[in-house]
Amino acid sequence: MQVLCIDIGRGTQDILLYENGQVMENCTCMILPSPVALVQEQLQRAVSSGRTPVFYGTNMGGFSLAPYIKRLRTENKQIMATFSAAITFSDYPDELTQQGVKIISEDELSHIKANDEFYPICTQDVNLKSILAGFKQWGVDVNLTGIAVAVQDHGRAPQGQSDRRFRFEHYANMLKTRPDLFDWAYMRSDIPAYLTRMLAVAYNLPADLPLLCMDTGMAAVIGALEDKTVVAAQNKIIVNIGNGHTLAVYLHGDTIVGLWEHHTKKLNADKIVYLINALISGELDNDQIFNDGGHGAFIDSDNFRHIKPDLICLTGPNRGIMDAYGYYPAAPYGNMMLTGSYGLLKAYLKLS
Repeated sequence: MQVLCIDIGRGTQDILLYENGQVMENCTCMILPSPVALVQEQLQRAVSSGRTPVFYGTNMGGFSLAPYIKRLRTENKQIMATFSAAITFSDYPDELTQQGVKIISEDELSHIKANDEFYPICTQDVNLKSILAGFKQWGVDVNLTGIAVAVQDHGRAPQGQSDRRFRFEHYANMLKTRPDLFDWAYMRSDIPAYLTRMLAVAYNLPADLPLLCMDTGMAAVIGALEDKTVVAAQNKIIVNIGNGHTLAVYLHGDTIVGLWEHHTKKLNADKIVYLINALISGELDNDQIFNDGGHGAFIDSDNFRHIKPDLICLTGPNRGIMDAYGYYPAAPYGNMMLTGSYGLLKAYLKLS
């Protein structure tokens, strides 16, 4: 059995090639720039070179186009995108049209690609061909029996509704009915229709390859449980401080009894401590975090226990901002950056 696990964040994509029978610490791994970071870099190069950027491909992790639209307007140029690529930046591409992005057909794209005035940029979260080429370059034999991918998927919100609100409605509905951690992982055929980023990942990967998808934050939480100190604690809070988002999950065994999620750039150490303590006390409010620019919070009143957790642990590339507070730094198999990939693997082996 050989499973490729790819945890795609805002800054990096963390890749683990697991082979049955191999000591985990000896499995091949790579930490590479994230696809969204690479796409944003290409857009900056296109704008700097004076060429017209043209997005094509599928939905993937995105970013704001507003600064680039503004700059290109001063040069009487505009961003172009096919409908399927435009979903990267808005669930409703008509909204992009109003901002000045031109939506083009696939037929128009064929002509544009042959014209040096344009700068084609492919949008996709997983470039399997490039990843496999990287392994081949280093003499790694690849014969995949499965693949697991983590992305943060806000879901396709109804037009006019905040995608942050929609994401936490999804969280709340899940937690009320399916509070087990592994219920957040989906095999290919089980991906909900509103999780369009995960569906795009599935579309771009071979249909005959078993695939598991899940959210990056939950993958990190499951991966942290591969740390012996973390899994030994019955009641624990796991905080994943990523490059884009921070997720804190309060666990009783494998059951989620509360969580909150915020944008990392809006947090500092003192605010994270405050939010952790508010989660412990059960006083955290969904609107409190949403109104602060985050996603939200949820506490399961039926299962919540007003007790101090046995352990508070940290993972994620920005966990260092909490060094002064003495929380436990989770490092499954000695490699914190692969926490999400280890979580993907654990979910895949359980569900496949």
